[in-house]
Amino acid sequence: MAALQYKDDHNRIAYLGRERGSEDFIDILSYLDHSPLRYALTHDPPVVFDSLVKQFWATATVRPNAAGSHDLVAAIDGREVVVTETLIRAQLQLDDANGIFDMQIDDIFAGMGAIGYPPGRTLTFLKHHLSPQWRFLVHTILHCLSPKAGSWNQFPSSIATALICLSTGRVYNFSRFILEGLIANVKATRHKFLMYPRFLQMLVAIETADRTPRPTFGFTRKLYTNMKLKWEGEAIPLTPPMLAIAAAGNDAADEENVGSPAVAHPVPHPPPFSQLVVTTPGRQPETEWVVPNPVSPGTDWRPWPSVLAPRPPTPPAQTLSLEEQLVFGPVP
Repeated sequence: MAALQYKDDHNRIAYLGRERGSEDFIDILSYLDHSPLRYALTHDPPVVFDSLVKQFWATATVRPNAAGSHDLVAAIDGREVVVTETLIRAQLQLDDANGIFDMQIDDIFAGMGAIGYPPGRTLTFLKHHLSPQWRFLVHTILHCLSPKAGSWNQFPSSIATALICLSTGRVYNFSRFILEGLIANVKATRHKFLMYPRFLQMLVAIETADRTPRPTFGFTRKLYTNMKLKWEGEAIPLTPPMLAIAAAGNDAADEENVGSPAVAHPVPHPPPFSQLVVTTPGRQPETEWVVPNPVSPGTDWRPWPSVLAPRPPTPPAQTLSLEEQLVFGPVP
């Protein structure tokens, strides 16, 4: 079996910058800035360890749990790790425990029609049928949150359901959506790949023995131009529930920055890390960094250890013997 590959366009970091070209996207940018998705969309871990991702997918198996659903179990450096829906929800700060996951077909078609999608009876939707702001939202979900690795113009009914929930002010269960994608990748016999590298590092949060980093990838402001390409129809505005969130966030930002230039909203801090020293017979003690479970959103944290080689010890200061002769001269 060929080695699994990364997909650079998958699990990207969202781009929410306000720059030239973003004028037509202010509402959707403000909405995402103040939505529960922002942390999962924009957080870039200090480092993603290539070994962690590869070991996870080389050893991951699906295991039923007591609640009747399933968990993923894998081994990282010989240590068992378990990924659950609850862990995903806590570490990605999604707050969607009671969210909707499935929707009736007729409701999906009606909900997509309400945001300007043309009538049809297929559950494979096409991104280019949406006006620029809605296209931007789907594009961001596809590349940053979904398990997709290609065919970026197409999106399934699950993402359409998420879109309808967001547009109507309801909560969609993105945690289950991500877990189902992980499970499907474990079971896949074709097109299996190294899925969710950024999220796996956020979930497992272990510093592996092999510290080779895996880069993360984000978008640039060119995204705004691309979202407007080949669109000649009428722009469909965001729905009132979404505009209310965007407006509330903008009002709060204005109050905080009265008399000062506009600043970008800071990315929420990553979850806290606790240090665990593991001693293996015949080996030097190693330090692993693990995430306590559950994690409360907004909790203070301390940064990861440096992945660079340790700094050599500083040599002791030299002292002069009392018997040495001191020679004074001009300052060089």
